[in-house]
Amino acid sequence: MYYLQWLGIAMNRLSSQRRAQIVAALVEGTSINATCRMTGVAKHTVLKLLKDLGCVCAEYHEKHVRGLRVRRIQCDEIWAFCYAKAKNVAPEKMPPGAGDVWTWTAIDADTKLIVSYTLGDRGADTAQAFINDLSERVSTRIQLTTDGYRVYAEAVEGAFGADVDYAMLVKLYGAASVGNDAGSRYSPATCIGCRVGVLSGEPDPKHISTSFVERQNLSMRMGMRRFTRLTNGFSKKLENHGHAVALYFMHYNYCRVHKSLRVTPAMEAGLADHVWSLEELVSFTARSPQQQCLPSWAGHSVLGAHARHRRFSALRGLPASHSRRALVVRGGVSCRSITFGPQRRMFRGIKGHFPPRPVDDPVNDPPHSPQSQHRQPIFEGDCHRP
Repeated sequence: MYYLQWLGIAMNRLSSQRRAQIVAALVEGTSINATCRMTGVAKHTVLKLLKDLGCVCAEYHEKHVRGLRVRRIQCDEIWAFCYAKAKNVAPEKMPPGAGDVWTWTAIDADTKLIVSYTLGDRGADTAQAFINDLSERVSTRIQLTTDGYRVYAEAVEGAFGADVDYAMLVKLYGAASVGNDAGSRYSPATCIGCRVGVLSGEPDPKHISTSFVERQNLSMRMGMRRFTRLTNGFSKKLENHGHAVALYFMHYNYCRVHKSLRVTPAMEAGLADHVWSLEELVSFTARSPQQQCLPSWAGHSVLGAHARHRRFSALRGLPASHSRRALVVRGGVSCRSITFGPQRRMFRGIKGHFPPRPVDDPVNDPPHSPQSQHRQPIFEGDCHRP
């Protein structure tokens, strides 16, 4: 594709109406293959559109969802997986980025706006990156409520210090059923009570709740086929998983009218003055490919994303050894690499660099092309796997 663009050959491009149809299907819980059947568009084209929109939506969220004057924030994390569940495949046989993936979300209880989201593992490093990003997006003192997961306590203290009213809501569940019937396998345990723990400040007891963020978890499972349990629509690549999450949250914040608000969350929060149409959303892809995705893996520290490019990074050229790297997407933008070995199922965040680009790349860099002379990295997202 880049070779044809270098030669000046025009590429076929979907109309805005057709791209809006694809996006409407993707954000309403339709799988990639079903979207192709419904719209008559090739699978490769659908994935290319998902990649383009995912990068731009992540960048827009990163730049514009800031300086928020909010009062009550609820946080939670939701599980999904790429390629295979971590418990089913040995770590040394896992492709890069495969295994369990957790999506951490922070929602404003008043405007229903998704303030921050992070993709990564369920460890303390990801929690700290998530809470740090949340603290950078709000401009007022907030009341924060999370569940009883212990990594939140240290992360909130490190990001907010004493300038937060923070409480944990710990739910108590009854004994799990030991039966072998389908009802006992797929039904959740019964909640028999709650316990509240105040860790900082003076939170209002009436608003110590995680109901809104837990309802958002349900919306995510209903709106993204990749999150639906017991299907074969799960993500096969971590990059595409991040693109789908970025697109979904952009649509949720700016295009989807909330039933209780009668406006979009972005309008309620003062970030928009009208309901965005899908045509407005897909108009982002009118940018050039270099403006859409500028990867940060070529010679740049991933942790230096604050001062450098903050885009999705390509998991390309990784050695097939037991130590592999994956992405932790912070607010939809990659900012950290994580590694895991054959003896560890838990991810641990590390400082590192993505491997340099190969010297000769005849696919993306034609001979004597401007790309081959300047060695600018190109995002590797044109894949046939969802």
